[in-house]
Amino acid sequence: MNLNKNLQGIYLQNNFSDTADLKIHETPVTKAIPQRYKLKFLLCYNRTMEKVTLTELYKQFFMLGVQLLGGGYVIVPLMKKAFIEDRNWLTEDELVNFYALGQCIPGIIAANVSAFTGYKLRGKRGAAVALAGIITSPIICILTIAAVLDKLLQLSFIQSIFWAVNIAVVILLYLSVKEVWGKSMKDLFSWVIFIATIIASLIFKVSPAIIIVCSLIFGVIYKVIEKKKSER
Repeated sequence: MNLNKNLQGIYLQNNFSDTADLKIHETPVTKAIPQRYKLKFLLCYNRTMEKVTLTELYKQFFMLGVQLLGGGYVIVPLMKKAFIEDRNWLTEDELVNFYALGQCIPGIIAANVSAFTGYKLRGKRGAAVALAGIITSPIICILTIAAVLDKLLQLSFIQSIFWAVNIAVVILLYLSVKEVWGKSMKDLFSWVIFIATIIASLIFKVSPAIIIVCSLIFGVIYKVIEKKKSER
């Protein structure tokens, strides 16, 4: 019901013409949309994709890679500023969902989130370009620093730089947690999963991979039960 209302809003707010020769890019996600809203939604979706060029996509992810200190966990506040507040390429829900999905599959979180974002904006090419952009600057930095790593570690001021960077990383991690927390902790089930995760991690020392997989399974089961209840 909520999906229908949201799509109906897109239908009413965008005065699209039903041109038969318009190229429609349909994805597995959009195939689930009710037929009466599908054309209008796909028109809106494709026009959004056309606004983002592959060159601009690469440029933005390259700049994001330059700022990505502290690992993939700090990508959320950076992407929120660049892609939601400045350019309106994503919604907050999409960003949080991409981040959560990126943690559920093997690989680097930042790379996974970038690929999902690129795919949403420009399909498979967008995913490849976004992935290339996010890893370009780290690769350049690694190759450059590796050549003089031993000499750098002997310099005293390098330790001061590490100390300052660590403080900045803590702040970025806090912003990431704050963003995901606001979108995830919505009901009693969310709190149950959160408390169970804390207990499993801190007391029983359960592997994070096992915790993520179990949370995923319980989340799917919970949503299936909810859906059946709503259909009654």
